[in-house]
Amino acid sequence: MTTLLAKHAQGKGGPDTIFAYSAQATARAKEVGKENITNATVGAFLNADGSLKTMQTVQDALAAVPFDEGANYAPINGLPEYIDAMTESVLRGHQPAHTYTAGIATPGGTGALHNGFFNYLNEGEVAITTSYYWGNYRSMLTEVGRDIKTFNTFTPDGHFDLAACEAACQEVAKSQTNVMLILNTPAHNPTGLAVSDAEWKELIAFLAKIAENGTNNVILMIDTAYIDYAGEHGRDFFEFFTGLPENFLVIVCASTSKGYTLYGYRLGLMFCIAQSQAVADEFERANGASARATWSNGSRPAMEAVTMLNTDPARREAFRKEQDEFAASLQHRADIFMGEAAEAGLPTCPYKSGFFIYVPTPTHEQAVEIFDKLAVQNIYVVPLGNGLRIAICAIDDDKIVGMAAKFKAAYDEVVK
Repeated sequence: MTTLLAKHAQGKGGPDTIFAYSAQATARAKEVGKENITNATVGAFLNADGSLKTMQTVQDALAAVPFDEGANYAPINGLPEYIDAMTESVLRGHQPAHTYTAGIATPGGTGALHNGFFNYLNEGEVAITTSYYWGNYRSMLTEVGRDIKTFNTFTPDGHFDLAACEAACQEVAKSQTNVMLILNTPAHNPTGLAVSDAEWKELIAFLAKIAENGTNNVILMIDTAYIDYAGEHGRDFFEFFTGLPENFLVIVCASTSKGYTLYGYRLGLMFCIAQSQAVADEFERANGASARATWSNGSRPAMEAVTMLNTDPARREAFRKEQDEFAASLQHRADIFMGEAAEAGLPTCPYKSGFFIYVPTPTHEQAVEIFDKLAVQNIYVVPLGNGLRIAICAIDDDKIVGMAAKFKAAYDEVVK
């Protein structure tokens, strides 16, 4: 076959795994009706009838943006008031003392991650993350000529495997200057992991030693896409990033897709927590230039709406109340499934918070077999790696009751 692609582009492409399985659920829903399908494939809130569930306060804020204002270009780096409002929306008063922040508006959390990979790793270098991870990390790294290295996620007793994380960082430190660690916490995709405060303190102390060795820098990227569903103390760990070496940079990758139900508006933020103004300024210059060269300008209507929701006192109060209601609903669904899973003896990864629960299997092939058996019952999940991801955000209470037992029956047929 004749190819016109450059060498680096040859062989890439094909359907996205998650959206491919979601398409199967959508096609089946057209045959039997959305109300007869359990579509637990995509990370979005759904109503009982399978339609998208969004926040009314966010709809109202968008409707309040004058058309001419929303249609105008946003600044390349994003509206300054949006950057301030979204940064505070993530930190909620937990900015570490004596640190400096700077931010760039991005198309979702994906844009933030892309810039971080491109600007803080050289071609051929690796980023480190957990063995369970969002598959798009690898796709984005590959797209910019970088690679991924993983470490074991959980200890046998279900805690974050600090020893494995530290060993991976030590190994990478031998071969590249910037040691980049990506942690999707709290409310991890796909397992629901949340690194504890004690684990954070130990990890930060370890990474600080790497930064102090005279050879390496530390780039800690925190993917906070699901942080609004992590509970009252889900942001406490931010306060620990103080008094660190100047060459220890924290990059927070935030999204409005989940916490604001603005999935299609593609708006996020990358902001740094730096130990000096010079490092923060460098972050802003480099990532602003990449924004211009990649997507140029972000979604101004969404920026205006998010700013309103965080600066207008009445809107903020109503919005956060609605957010809390969504979070409580999500936790209720998780409690139902995890309780029934324990009763049925269905193995799951330890779940703390978030949109997803993960059922591990010995092999990927077995995960696909279990998917097929569930699909016959009009239950759709996603086989990812050696296991299946369940988007509990998308399952109404009535449908989630009894689901774990059906899952266990299919699991037992396949995993002998």
